[in-house]
Amino acid sequence: MSELDTPRQEVKSEMTKEKLETLLRSHGVPLGKWGVGHAKTVEHLLAEVASGESFLNIKDGQIVRDVISVAMSIYYQRGEEVLRLMEEKQVFTDGHERVRNDLVSMGEKMNPGENPEDAMHRALREELKIEGLQSVIERPTIVEEIPSGSYPGIFSKHIRYRYDVVLQEKDFKPEGYVEVQPDKTTYFIWKKVDSIPGV
Repeated sequence: MSELDTPRQEVKSEMTKEKLETLLRSHGVPLGKWGVGHAKTVEHLLAEVASGESFLNIKDGQIVRDVISVAMSIYYQRGEEVLRLMEEKQVFTDGHERVRNDLVSMGEKMNPGENPEDAMHRALREELKIEGLQSVIERPTIVEEIPSGSYPGIFSKHIRYRYDVVLQEKDFKPEGYVEVQPDKTTYFIWKKVDSIPGV
């Protein structure tokens, strides 16, 4: 039985950096590409597994990282003007920048045992300091399995619960929002759009 065949809680409690590196190498994962450019490190993946943000499986001889997340498109209506929040860029502590062109305003991995709507509210509260919403529209959930951009050589299976949310006036910051994390700072700005879908 491999490390990845054990129950999720056992992987979380027993996985070490050395065991994870051995497991990745034994499945042909090119660790030399990790931690370079936009790719994350083994330590990043280990932290995800330890926290329960993601877990690992083996499918057809490939390592697959399962991630369950919420994705939000965030809107605000100012008179006749409709604004949509976009992630402008991420600036990492080593100085390099990452520009993202995501189709959603922000995303957040779900914690073990957390339901999607609670995860959505937690993400808004923790990342943007937003406490309440004017309206929430649930969109169809997306499931996709694709090569991981963050971890070269493994696949990521993403289950994304999607929401369109509209902010209340008290939480609207016309200058945008800034989220500061230990390894990076993320900048969010408003862009004009034609309408709020479904509203």
